[in-house]
Amino acid sequence: MVIERGSANNAFMGFDESADKFIVGTGTFTGASTGNLSITTGTLVANLEGATVTMSGIIKTDDTTNATSTTDGSLQTDGGLSVVLDAVFGDDVKLLSDASVLSFGANSEITLTHVHDTGLLLEDSGGTPTLQFHDANESISSDGSKLILKSNNVTFNMPTADGSDGHFLKTNGSGTLSFAAASASSLACDDLTEGDAAVLISTSSGNITIDATANDSDIIFKGTDGGSDTTFLTLDGSAAGAATFNDKIIATELDISGDIDVDGTTNLDVVDIDGAVDMASTLGVSGVVTANAGVVVDNITIDGTEIDLSSGDLTLDVAGDIVLDAGGGEVIFKDGSTNTGHVSLDSNNLTIKSLVSDKDMIFQGNDGGSGITALTLDMSAAGAATFNNDVTAFSDIRLKENIETIPDALNKVCQMRGVTFDRIDADGERQMGVIAQEVEKVAPEVVREDKSEDKIKSVAYGNMVGLLIESIKELKAEIEELKKGK
Repeated sequence: MVIERGSANNAFMGFDESADKFIVGTGTFTGASTGNLSITTGTLVANLEGATVTMSGIIKTDDTTNATSTTDGSLQTDGGLSVVLDAVFGDDVKLLSDASVLSFGANSEITLTHVHDTGLLLEDSGGTPTLQFHDANESISSDGSKLILKSNNVTFNMPTADGSDGHFLKTNGSGTLSFAAASASSLACDDLTEGDAAVLISTSSGNITIDATANDSDIIFKGTDGGSDTTFLTLDGSAAGAATFNDKIIATELDISGDIDVDGTTNLDVVDIDGAVDMASTLGVSGVVTANAGVVVDNITIDGTEIDLSSGDLTLDVAGDIVLDAGGGEVIFKDGSTNTGHVSLDSNNLTIKSLVSDKDMIFQGNDGGSGITALTLDMSAAGAATFNNDVTAFSDIRLKENIETIPDALNKVCQMRGVTFDRIDADGERQMGVIAQEVEKVAPEVVREDKSEDKIKSVAYGNMVGLLIESIKELKAEIEELKKGK
């Protein structure tokens, strides 16, 4: 059948009897109305034979019907579709079978199968199915028992079983990963974060070591206090690990073998220190400080009222003087809770006083290795003094000037009275002596007056010896004169 096309080559469709097939093409033809038709010039477009169409050109359709199933669309076939070169699709590619398979390779060894309502199954009939990213150095694969990850050409075999709560993923150093408890002889990291969960570092034996290996780098413990990021503790790597706490230290026991340097205030319940304690400020202790070997200090300030010793003696051993500075003016001695004596100082006098009734004041010493009582002041006898030996006073001429012999000594002695009396402050005990006021009239040099308001007078009896000597001499002279007159 020839289709006339004007001046252009005519189109034709016919049956090639010699090849036993239909042909389609364009060209010029010669022949009669009956018999064979010869194609003198032209182009064969396609051969149509049986169920196979072979074309040397392009199959093109202008139909725009979209394919939504296997029975619609511009190009349909009840069989398969074979393409030798690339196939390019401008829109979706749909595989409508629930078990659709994409096969790869000359022998289809790699397949990607759709698993109904589950996903895609990648299989390799020749080994381990592998999905690569960029190149062979980055991939995910499976050997049938586990996933195998490759990153930067480093292979990691994933675990085949889950770990316990709190376990982490670790490697054996050869690419095998497994779950294990958080334990390690050494852990090096730039950042370790546990999120909102608690972080527990523990060991069943041995030590836990946190090592800042960079030169002079600190170890810093931080946290959140009331919403504020706070540094709790700094261990100074440039100062041999000197510890700086942001606030006070609360501990049931603190054992330090070296020095303690406290700049501020430290509250401690119990302190057991083997070495030295050097404090630049004040040590405040609300409990008891026990120092069995002793306490060495420059100054001790006590704002309480007692220093108690449970047993034994208390020794004050100083290289210099022991100074007792009593703001109240008294140093009191007690036996148990009983006051036994005191030393007091007022604006005029220093008083040493025995506070127990009728208890003497005794001055003792050592004479050539023998203990002696040098002086006893009898408090039951108004302070009567008993000296163990002579009572002397300096009388060296080198200590004296303006020396004069006592004149009219006998007359002065005669103006004095020797009396007996009852001492008012000695329970009426009978005593003997002189009256100071009477002696003062004739020998004021031997009369003393104290500084009390009463101005009590006393007599230096020893100083009256000179007066008595001269009076005896005068009396002797008178006797001698009387003897001469006879």
